[in-house]
Amino acid sequence: MTPWRIWHVRNEIIHDKPAPSVEISRRFLCSYVDSLMTIKYHPQADVKGKQPAIVDYQEIKRTRRRQRQDLKKACIWQKPDAGLLKLNVDGSYSAQAGDGGAGVLLRDDAGAVLLSACRYIPGCALPLEAELVACKESHYHAARRS
Repeated sequence: MTPWRIWHVRNEIIHDKPAPSVEISRRFLCSYVDSLMTIKYHPQADVKGKQPAIVDYQEIKRTRRRQRQDLKKACIWQKPDAGLLKLNVDGSYSAQAGDGGAGVLLRDDAGAVLLSACRYIPGCALPLEAELVACKESHYHAARRS
């Protein structure tokens, strides 16, 4: 979703429209993720937020348990399918220093590291900026690799 949003901002600039701020992009992406999570955990619900306000505490507990399990799965590196590569990307941000960093790691289906890169981001204003720079950096290295 982040590369898609970067492409959207790029198109806005190319067509002489003002680029949305980083904060607007962050809110858009968060809202989109919330909608997708609603669809995942409540497929019967209306995605536009209109659903009955009936509280099922057992369902809330089950949902939270699933979310914790999903988070645990997301934190453990999983190999890609045979013959594919996996590109992991992360950005970091220090509000005190006003800078950040980006890291990229490309591995094959056996877990062997094929490429690793990192980058210092001076004058980084927000955590989202660090994440976006990391995504941009990953595309650069992936394109060079392929």
